[in-house]
Amino acid sequence: MIFTKGSDDSELAINGLPELEASTVIPVYFEAAAEGEHTLIANLDGLPNAIVNLVDIKLNKTQNLKENPVYSFTASKGDNAGRFKLTFSSVGIDKPEAMDGAQVYAHDGVLYVETSANEAALVNVYNITGQLVMQA
Repeated sequence: MIFTKGSDDSELAINGLPELEASTVIPVYFEAAAEGEHTLIANLDGLPNAIVNLVDIKLNKTQNLKENPVYSFTASKGDNAGRFKLTFSSVGIDKPEAMDGAQVYAHDGVLYVETSANEAALVNVYNITGQLVMQA
């Protein structure tokens, strides 16, 4: 079973929302009926100018559903249902990229760099013309 929740915490198979913004995050709940491999397939025909990212919270993995609309994963009956979330951004602006074990993405005006390494790292941020705009 896959669903979102309404403002009254009711489970919804279809959730009509106002216009989506880059700050929109939709928690997506999944309850497996049986242990095994499961596949989600996204049809994003109604969102031609948006990047839609599926975030697998359990695996700490983000997938751009515009580039790859099929997401397969293993789940078991009794797993935490709050496993996924959907995030949105404009085409070509906030595209998440994975590099050397790190997840890099922007959401709601904040740049996130996530890595499982427990060591210091240098992050350089460049604008579209290649100018260094931030170093941390």
